[in-house]
This record gives sequence, structure tokens and C-alpha cells, in this order.
Amino acid sequence: MTSEQQMEYCSECNAIATWYCIQDNANFCDQHNNFAHLLKSQKLHKFVSIDEKAVTIENQTAKPLNCKAHHMPLSLYCLFCKDVCCVACISVNNHKQHSDQVKSVVDVAKGEKNILNKYLEKIRKLQTTFADELSQLQQALKNIDIIESKTNQDIDKQFDRIMTCVENRRKVLKQRLKETSQTCRNNMHAKQEDLNNINSSLKKCLEDGRHTLTLNDYAALTRSKAIIDKIKNLENENVEHYHCDHLVDSISFHISIQTILEMIDTSGIVGEILAPSFVKEKCKLGRTYLEIEWESIQCEPPITAYILEIYRGLETKYHLQGLKSNTSYIFRLCASYEKQIGKTTLLSLKTLNFDLNNWTLSVSSSYAPLNAENTRESLLDGLFTTGAATSYSYGSEWIKATFSRPVPVASVTIAPLHKNPKVWNPQNGNSGTLQYSHDDNNWITVGTIAYVGMQHQKIEIDNITAQYWRLCHDWCLGTSSFLFK
Repeated sequence: MTSEQQMEYCSECNAIATWYCIQDNANFCDQHNNFAHLLKSQKLHKFVSIDEKAVTIENQTAKPLNCKAHHMPLSLYCLFCKDVCCVACISVNNHKQHSDQVKSVVDVAKGEKNILNKYLEKIRKLQTTFADELSQLQQALKNIDIIESKTNQDIDKQFDRIMTCVENRRKVLKQRLKETSQTCRNNMHAKQEDLNNINSSLKKCLEDGRHTLTLNDYAALTRSKAIIDKIKNLENENVEHYHCDHLVDSISFHISIQTILEMIDTSGIVGEILAPSFVKEKCKLGRTYLEIEWESIQCEPPITAYILEIYRGLETKYHLQGLKSNTSYIFRLCASYEKQIGKTTLLSLKTLNFDLNNWTLSVSSSYAPLNAENTRESLLDGLFTTGAATSYSYGSEWIKATFSRPVPVASVTIAPLHKNPKVWNPQNGNSGTLQYSHDDNNWITVGTIAYVGMQHQKIEIDNITAQYWRLCHDWCLGTSSFLFK
């Protein structure tokens, strides 16, 4: 029970109520519930758990009303007018002009619930994302404390070697460091508060949405629209949140005390150098090349170089030329200042796949009366009237595709050949098989030919890598398509 429901008391005594009678509109404890329904006329009363009282009352009050004009149930919903109506309304002026826009309230409510479910799923994902980001912010706050402590030690160590005349300068620098660190903390806390507020709103929408899903169609119709509007507003807030300036946990500083001692000029960065960001939408992929682009970093003192490393298994480096096709590459990017290396950013890209339309066709035999093209192009043009075919025989007949090297295949699409019906049946090949081989000698079956007139047949394969592929049959065989994906 919720705290509100715990305040529900029995209508006959001071005990906490456990039941609600719909007909009596009264709360009862266990004892009075049994006593109140002893009479035969009361045994038909419907009573529910006190936990379900609010939902039950809401469902009862949300039952369809009658049309004031026609005194019929308002069981329909006009999408054009965005209002409920009765059956008679669609035959008169009210909705006659757009009767095609009138749907059942049940169907409209079902659609709205489906939309609401999708938004609730988005909320659940956003909750996970925000939880992860809150964790990262907490870690960033810890990093600021650690960096501040370590930097204080470094500053002390350097200034201890400097003459006492620079002591005042050190105090000024440490005060600035403290103020800047506090500013960073304040920014982090402000962002934490924003995330907590959004999370609270998400939780409230999630609870309201789940409650709405338990209501009947009439009650859910209005409530779901309101909740969806709230969720859309939260999505806009989420977009605005991610467009805010990125908060960093590093602090730049520059110490120049030339007015005191021109020989002393200490510079550096308190914390770690920022990680550059890849511009993914500008990265280009080819079969044997990749083009990578990233954003520049603005800091003081300026960055002097960027380091891009490419890793692939035990191979430690690649140039961005002559890459292997269908291969994943991981790029690690960081900025370098003098002898310091900053944080790294990772990006994973994959070169494009093999050209699965580039193979050599061969057939076991040809059937002269049919005059089939028997070319690779005729099997790639998408037409049912061109393709390849073998002769009529009782031996093994095949149509084979040979690649220059083993290729990964997820599916093969074939189709019946519709040519001269007097000499060729489009069903020729049915019950044949799709096979592959690594040596053009030993063949493994992965599918069965089952042609349907003027339709393509797609045979799904579990990403098998092989160099030789063929259609095989113990009699005549034909196909108008041989497509590999």
C-alpha cells in the first residue's frame, strides 16, 4: 500500500480497510467485508483490494458516455476533429465529410498506448544514460581533487627552488588555482543538479505512464496524450542538456615572473591535456582507405602536435593506405605538449566489404534450344527472363560462381528462369541445393531450391566464408538470379 492508501479506514469501524465494494462505494476490513455480503442480494456485489480502489474508480468514471445529440454510446473517435462521437454522428453533417477519419476508440487508444510504450522505453534508456553520466561526473570531481592535490605539490616543488622573491607570486597563483578549481566544481555540481532534475521528471513520467497502461481505453486515451507531451518536452530538455558546453576537469595555467627574474619562466597545464574529439560525420570509408578528421584543441600554451596511433591485433601500426578490406581498425588519438601526453580518444572503423558481384560464372552444360545467356551479368540484372540454365540429363548439373578469394556470405538470392515455355519449365531446379566449397572439390549443402513463379528466393546463411558457390541438381537446372550479400 502507498501512504495514501494506508489512510483508508473501514466504513463500519476504525480498522484499516482492506477491501472496497463498488456497489456500496464503501471500504471494509476483512471482518465487515464478510458480514456486509452475507445476504443473497449482496453476494453479487463486486469488491476489490483497497490497493485497486483508485484505478477501479477511475475506470468506472471513464466509461463511455452517450452522445447528447443521438443518445448512443460515444464509441468512435474522429481523428480530424480530435473528439469522440457515436455511430449516428458519421452519417450526418458533424463528421459526414470526413467519415474515413473515424476510428474505434479502442483502436485509437491501442495506438496511443503503443506510442506511449515506445516513449517509456526511451525514458528507460535515458535513465541508464544519465546514471552513467552522473557516475562520470562524480569521478570527474574526484579527479579534480586528485589533480589539485598533485599540482599543489608540483608547484611547491618548483617554487622551492626559486628565490624567496617569488613567494608572493606563488601565493597569487595558488589562490587563482583554488578559485578556478572551485569554479569547475560549481559547474560540475550545477550539471549534477540539472541531471537530477531531469531524472526526477523522467521517473515521474515513467510512473504516470505505467499507471496509464493499467487504465481502460477511455481513461488512457486522454492521459497518454498528456504524458507523451511531457516526454517530448523532456526530450527537448535532454537535447538542450547535451548542447551545453562540455565541462572539463583540467585547469590551464601559465607562470611568468619576468618582472622579478627574467630567467624564470615556468609554464604547464594543471591536470591532463584534453582529449581531441573525432568528427565522425566527416570520416570517410573506402574499400582500401580511411579518411580521419578530428577537432583542434584550444589551450594555453598551444598544442604543438597531434599523435594518431592505429592498432589491429598484434600489428601495432598502419598507414592509412593499402588497408585490408572488411577489416576493423581502432584509432587512438591524443594531443602532445612538449614531453607530455594527454588523454586519449578511441574510434573504431571498418573498411568496406568485398565486391560480392565480382565473380566468374561456369555451368556444367548448356541447353541449346533454350538459348540462355549463361553470363554473370544476366544473373545480376534483376530480370526473370535472363539467366543461366543447364541441359536435360540424369547426372549432376550445376551453375557455379567462383570468387578470386574466399568471401563472407550472409545470404544468396536465386529465382526461376522464365524463358520459352515450350522448351523450359520455370520450376526446373526445384529440390536442388545451394552448396559451397573451399577447394572446388568437397561441397557442403546450406540450402534447398524451392522456386515460386516470378518470385525471388532468399537463402539465409550464417556468414560463411568460402571461395566457391554453386547451385546443384540431379536433373536440369536454371536460375535468373545469383546474388550474394
